Amino acid sequence: MQLFTLRSEKGVTQDTVAKAIGVKRYTYAKWEQGKAEPCISDIIKLCNYFNCTFEYLVGVENDYFSSSKDINTTKKENELLSSFNLLSEEDQNKVLGYIKALEQ
Repeated sequence: MQLFTLRSEKGVTQDTVAKAIGVKRYTYAKWEQGKAEPCISDIIKLCNYFNCTFEYLVGVENDYFSSSKDINTTKKENELLSSFNLLSEEDQNKVLGYIKALEQ
């Protein structure tokens, strides 16, 4: 898995990632060290958090964003999308409402 690489690129701690996806830090650390494997629901959360494909996360593909290869996004945009994906639908709607209010 690409967990260490992804976390390093994002510049966050193991504790930050663990809290964001709802697991204990030692659980995440075991995944990063290859001593344990996350379940599929946690893999999905990790993909959303890091805004990467499943294939990239598990190391079978080198393309970080296979579905958006042709889209150039900044690190800040990727971080925003990762955070947005972790929100509930209700909170996502609040964020969209806030953005629309700022645009006016």
